Amino acid sequence: MMACTTFSSKEKALECCRNLIRKQLVACTQVTGPITSSFLWDGEICEEMEWKVEMKASIEKIGEVENAVMQLHEYELPQWVTWEVSASPAYGSWVNSGN
Repeated sequence: MMACTTFSSKEKALECCRNLIRKQLVACTQVTGPITSSFLWDGEICEEMEWKVEMKASIEKIGEVENAVMQLHEYELPQWVTWEVSASPAYGSWVNSGN
């Protein structure tokens, strides 16, 4: 499984990633940014600089990953998007192994 969220700073994004890896909830994370996010909030168009976090986890752990991210997150309504992916057999085995 893949999951994605954003944070207001690289430091906060990396803090979340380290926490998830320490707890062995994800096999790998990737932080990219800064990115510019545009969205409608309380009737206003907002543009914010953010850092994107992509996470790779087994389907069995994705609920635990979501709970951990939501507890660590600074936003009132954090982005949380997941999708199933295909991987090479060796990489998929590594992600699903629990590390």
